[in-house]
Amino acid sequence: MIRFLLFLTALLIIVLSNSCATITKQERYTTKIQSDNVDAKLLYNDQLYQLPTQIDVKRSKEDLELILVSDSLKKKFLIKSRLSPTFLYGNLALLYAAPVGYLIDLTNQKRFYYGDVINLNFNANESNISESSNINLLDIIKSIRPEDAVGYKNKFNINLSFPWVNWFRTITDGRMIRKEFGFLGVGLGVNYFYKNNYFIEFQTSTITSYFLPVPAPMLIDGNYAIFSNNIISLTNNYLKSFISLGYGIQSSWHTWKYFFKTDSTTTIEDRIIRKNASLGFEFNFYFQPLKDVFLGIVYRPSIYTVAPYTKFTYQYSISLDMKLKFNIF
Repeated sequence: MIRFLLFLTALLIIVLSNSCATITKQERYTTKIQSDNVDAKLLYNDQLYQLPTQIDVKRSKEDLELILVSDSLKKKFLIKSRLSPTFLYGNLALLYAAPVGYLIDLTNQKRFYYGDVINLNFNANESNISESSNINLLDIIKSIRPEDAVGYKNKFNINLSFPWVNWFRTITDGRMIRKEFGFLGVGLGVNYFYKNNYFIEFQTSTITSYFLPVPAPMLIDGNYAIFSNNIISLTNNYLKSFISLGYGIQSSWHTWKYFFKTDSTTTIEDRIIRKNASLGFEFNFYFQPLKDVFLGIVYRPSIYTVAPYTKFTYQYSISLDMKLKFNIF
């Protein structure tokens, strides 16, 4: 059952992290309309706009109809839809799962756009406008960066976290220091922006020291140990210019399992289990490469053990984490 859940976790990571346009782009976006004709205005959806202006458009494979008007002239333009750089290049971030990302993006129209700036002029030779298909490196960078890396007051998000690489320092029997390194984990949380750029986050996580970076079954010849921590945390965080910093408190339930063979001539295993619960702090640092994707490191030092005994002890976990955030409202 555990192996099956780990497999589903890895599959979810591949699907979500590689459908680049689906994750990072909204169904609607804002584009700028401008004209070299001084007195020209834009007629769009039966509304008249002074130029230059910005309008909210829906991503679609269909042409976008815009009308340029003045006191004596009126001209209709059809803006050709094209594939966004996010769809063309963003899915290549993780090459091994790029086909999955492209397939996900092909199920919706978020892969299309009409450009960030549209120029309309009465003296244009054609009414059908198609922006240049040449995409430079700057276009790619702009397309995969967050559309808005600044938080909004009173905004709620649900977080799905995948701590991929983990380091452990655990105390067993009140005195034995045990260290381990491994892979895999999952977390679920919610955050709330109480100010612009400031948010509190509540999260529950499970991290493990699984031997492989992917959830695959394996046979181990010999004795081995598995570490796991179940964690509840509450942090205060600051988000600015694609960087997020956070600090807070956490409670961890540490589990150390040691598996060994009762007889060297058999494959029958027995195990020793040691558990304790502790209180401590959490510090995190994240970089935001995409609108809803955060990559970072989380350090959780525990300083006081509360069960099965009470004692000041230093335990910790360090995780390299990928976090996906989904806006609720």
